[in-house]
Amino acid sequence: MITPVPPILNRVTYLHLSGKMWPEVTILSKLNEKLRILMANQGWSQKRLAERMFVSPDTVSSWVRGINHPTLETVKELCEIFCIPIEELTNDNIDVPEYKEVERELPYPICCYPEERQDTEHIIIDAALANEGMLHRFTNAGGAECSAIYRGGTEVWWHYREREAQMIRDWNREYAHD
Repeated sequence: MITPVPPILNRVTYLHLSGKMWPEVTILSKLNEKLRILMANQGWSQKRLAERMFVSPDTVSSWVRGINHPTLETVKELCEIFCIPIEELTNDNIDVPEYKEVERELPYPICCYPEERQDTEHIIIDAALANEGMLHRFTNAGGAECSAIYRGGTEVWWHYREREAQMIRDWNREYAHD
């Protein structure tokens, strides 16, 4: 006797990601919004993401507008580029936080280097950091885009901007209970 396929499997394609089975419909329903947020958090245009992914800007535009969806392999590449776990990008029950620039004077100095080694002006970003951390974005004296987490007047962690999301996740994981 042949066992019939459950009706849900006739209508939904399932994908195997990180040891779990996910319905493709669920995976892709918020993907375009999450990509928009991730690009905005990095300050990236669709063109810049397209260059990083080696695809055309029209391809990225179609993902952001929800017209087309990236392949599973491309989703994995996006996760690597944005330094996020695949579940964060593919699971509709997990939100991607939006970072907002904060306009205020700092209560502490941020640099004591000689003038030739100083960073550009730091922009403060509200990234919902644990333990009173403050995210700073700046360009270092060598021209690289960087991010740092300060607590009080002390720079605690820094990284190149492309690894900012991972730095934030690590910070919040380490200090979530302080």
